[in-house]
Amino acid sequence: MAAQAGSGGYRPLSASGLPHNTIRGSAKLLIISGLILFWLNLFCCAFVAFAYGRVFERLMAVGLFLISIASFVIGLVLVLPKSEWVFLSSLTDWIILLVAWYYALTSNRYWPIWFAAMQTLTVLTLAIAYTQSGMPHLVLLNLAAFWALPALMVMSWGTILDWRERAPASPYNS
Repeated sequence: MAAQAGSGGYRPLSASGLPHNTIRGSAKLLIISGLILFWLNLFCCAFVAFAYGRVFERLMAVGLFLISIASFVIGLVLVLPKSEWVFLSSLTDWIILLVAWYYALTSNRYWPIWFAAMQTLTVLTLAIAYTQSGMPHLVLLNLAAFWALPALMVMSWGTILDWRERAPASPYNS
């Protein structure tokens, strides 16, 4: 293991040559920026659903918002072992997946199919995190959380495209 000489002695370096605390700091920055991006995306999705969506889009936006707040509060308040936290997190994702699949199978729109596909990837990644004890679970959980961003974008853009199709012709929605 390499070390770096400094005024305070030697500091261990990671494989990339950076001090370990730099990698931890950049990982924290990545997680915080991902959370900010997720919440901005969720607010945007809720706005689009209420401004342009039908009943299902509005219900889906409210459900996603409530589930996100609940899982965020549970993650902050409860200190659970890895397996219980992953199980609890995957339970909410399974609920979202079942609703998304139902709507994808009963709807005549395309965005629910894409949303259900991305949610399926989230649930499969969480299943891997739950079953594989040798892999770092935070990496898998962050990978699973990544799929929420394109899923919310698909829901927002699909709602706008659907609104454009059913709205009367005007220069503002063409």
